[in-house]
Amino acid sequence: VATGFTPAAWSGALLSRRHERRLAFSARSDELATMGLTPRLEEIVNGLRSLPDDKMRVKQVLYLATQGSEMAPALKTSENKVPGCLSVVHVHACLSDDGLVELAGDSDAQLTKGLVTLLIDGLSGYTPEEIQAVKPDFIKFAGLGASLTPGRNNGFMNMLAVIKRKSLALQNGSCEAADAPAPAPAEVAPTASAAKAPPAAAKASGGDALYEAILAKCRVLKPERVELTKRPAKEPLAYDLVVVAACFEGLALEKREQLVKTVARKEVSECELTITALAPAEDA
Repeated sequence: VATGFTPAAWSGALLSRRHERRLAFSARSDELATMGLTPRLEEIVNGLRSLPDDKMRVKQVLYLATQGSEMAPALKTSENKVPGCLSVVHVHACLSDDGLVELAGDSDAQLTKGLVTLLIDGLSGYTPEEIQAVKPDFIKFAGLGASLTPGRNNGFMNMLAVIKRKSLALQNGSCEAADAPAPAPAEVAPTASAAKAPPAAAKASGGDALYEAILAKCRVLKPERVELTKRPAKEPLAYDLVVVAACFEGLALEKREQLVKTVARKEVSECELTITALAPAEDA
């Protein structure tokens, strides 16, 4: 008796698997669409979800903590303190002239600071109505829910609840802390902890601030080699980036590229960047 697939059956099996993958992707997209995320928060969530495991996701949250602004001491008031957190967390909100909510936040613990930075980055610059629409379930969809202790999960929910409450107060015309200084910009120079990241063999055909920023952000991947080359006579700026790192082992090419774009989000938005991400065994 003959065994195995006939050509027709094999073709049918392939089509079935492709259909299943399309259905799975569609289901994920539909689930994400129900969470009411802002475009920026959706980008962050997709970046975290694309990481290979919980350990890498936690590392990314800790990295976000190094990118968060230092909150002005004048804003660290009892009114801005988030209740129910294991660490001390403050969140401040104000309304810009064009009706958008601008947020600032800080914590005395690195992991919590990374979580509050995630929210500040994902929700600043949107209307109170857009912020009210965000559902807290997105933390599970991002793959972080299982990595956080119940206390951290509760603290995260409380941070989001406070941001929503403050944005609603602003929408209703209750401008809190009107005399307080404006929140510091979300983007700051790398902190000392970022500057102490493990060095990698790096080469850049340049030396301006954007070159250095891209190289610095890539160090969070603990690469064995980084090479950055500027393409001549390009406007806007265009670069070719090669990163060799063990964290790319077993990842599809698009997942590798997404990982690099996640850690160098700000720099990627400022230039045209071609990314080649290799595992050490692939580096000829």
